[in-house]
Amino acid sequence: MSTLEHIKRMLLSASKDLYYISESEESFEFVYFPNVFHLPSTALEFASEVSGRDVSILEQKSEQENWPQPQVIEFDEFFANLIKNEDEVSETTMNSNSNYRALQESFYRAFVNDDNGNSKEPILKENPKVYRVPREYSGTRVDIYIVGLFEGVGVAGLKTLSIES
Repeated sequence: MSTLEHIKRMLLSASKDLYYISESEESFEFVYFPNVFHLPSTALEFASEVSGRDVSILEQKSEQENWPQPQVIEFDEFFANLIKNEDEVSETTMNSNSNYRALQESFYRAFVNDDNGNSKEPILKENPKVYRVPREYSGTRVDIYIVGLFEGVGVAGLKTLSIES
């Protein structure tokens, strides 16, 4: 089994039955962008270079007052916002916390550490990244990409949708 197929199975298994909660509950899907050999530093660059979006529309829309801004979120910060304080949550939320921690660990194994917990070489500090990219024609729909770089292979990870009105 190829490394990419192994990572795909690992991420999909960790995200099975896990939903991103916004104004709706959205599942995660695997994404792969071959022949992309770096992680862009901004969400607009990601939208243009990786996901093929028309950034001129996003740039115009992002100047509007109530339009969500494209942004890069630190990987650990993204998961910290999803994992609630365990002293203040229900059993259902505790299960969700456990699932999000497992997903976070799967990303670490895929992009940062090997299966034994040792750092992979070379370590890429920006790997993985989280990009929030509003859809061009809908200010209420924001695609969220949690992706990392595979040297010589491309960018891969998970995508979900946030509904924000």
